[in-house]
Amino acid sequence: DVAFLSLVVAEFGPDAPAPNTNKAYLSYVDSVHLYHQKSCLLRKGTALCSSTCSNPDACTAERKLVVRRIILGYLDSIRRRGFEALYIWVMPPNDLHHDYIFHMRPISQHCPKPCQLDAWYSKLLNVAREEGVISGFDSNAQDEGDEEQDRTLPSSLFGPDMSLRHVPQFPGGLMLRALEAALEAGG
Repeated sequence: DVAFLSLVVAEFGPDAPAPNTNKAYLSYVDSVHLYHQKSCLLRKGTALCSSTCSNPDACTAERKLVVRRIILGYLDSIRRRGFEALYIWVMPPNDLHHDYIFHMRPISQHCPKPCQLDAWYSKLLNVAREEGVISGFDSNAQDEGDEEQDRTLPSSLFGPDMSLRHVPQFPGGLMLRALEAALEAGG
């Protein structure tokens, strides 16, 4: 067995104080391309350690599908357990040698840009909406060329009266840092 995907999630159930009641926060997703489809020589164990994947495009496509289905399964799980919202604020590593959960990545592994990761999550959430797993989502996704420091929090986060009392308090992570930056900037 090989670990190729890890999620870091904080879940706040019905006993958590408001505004965190029945909310979850996905702060890190990390994967390495060690998943290979059944027909790949690396999966069959017939390849040498120095061998490369026998079908990299097919293995990458299947790995992406498996990762997407796992995350969709998690979304469905928290919905069924009574969670009302999942907040996702995940950024890619700065480079392949930046540690999140897995230490180092294969040099050949693609490291997505923030806009590519935003597009991946938007596609994932659109599939979740189409399959009835979620009713909708709000996004602060950026367009190509936007800088991370320009990222703003979605106005839906603040509730109908645009108050901080509606904003869940998740310890650590990028969302808290963005909220602190917005408060320091006066916006």
